[in-house]
Amino acid sequence: MAVCGAPFRLHAVSPVQATTVSGALAHAQGVHEALVERESRRAARSQSRMAAEEEWRRPRASVAQARPLAHEVFGFSAAADPSAAQQLVSYDDQNVLLQGQDAQGSHCRVVLKIHNRASLACLDQLEAQNEAMLLIQRAGIPCSNPVRCCDAAVARGGCSAHVAVRPLPPAAQDAQAELQHSEEFPVRMLTYIPGDLLRDVPLVSRRGPAFRAASAPPGT
Repeated sequence: MAVCGAPFRLHAVSPVQATTVSGALAHAQGVHEALVERESRRAARSQSRMAAEEEWRRPRASVAQARPLAHEVFGFSAAADPSAAQQLVSYDDQNVLLQGQDAQGSHCRVVLKIHNRASLACLDQLEAQNEAMLLIQRAGIPCSNPVRCCDAAVARGGCSAHVAVRPLPPAAQDAQAELQHSEEFPVRMLTYIPGDLLRDVPLVSRRGPAFRAASAPPGT
């Protein structure tokens, strides 16, 4: 028998050779299946991570959205001056500093906190934080305090005393915020106390008597 003009002979395969070839094929099949399974697990982890990131979504409200949200839920009327509203640095939530009149007509500054979507599963923790701040205030220690939701917002539903769950107001010029318009986020408002971030306080100041006194445990 010839193939392309060259002699081609069929040789008998010994049992040892057959076993070797069979083992090699089985190994290759096993490697292939392992790679497929690993890729499947990687894809599943990626989908799980994307779902977790979607659930954790950090709100992206503009200052223009924060103003009506503050008025609707807390009865706070921010001043028209653009400098009366500004974004503050935050990690997984969004904080907007507002200056204007509260529901009682008093001039003040407040922080509108729009929490990430993951906080929807732990609203009781936000309430616990609120109660802790109120307890500290009653003890005579200066701290930020939660602002009560206005009666109209509570009557509408989706509110406790100090926490509301609301979608972001529409923002035609902000594509990302518009995308989140139908999503709901927990919202709080806290009174604002000016101060410095700990990272901006010189280390020598942290060693002074005032810092040690403020850091000392009660009764010492």
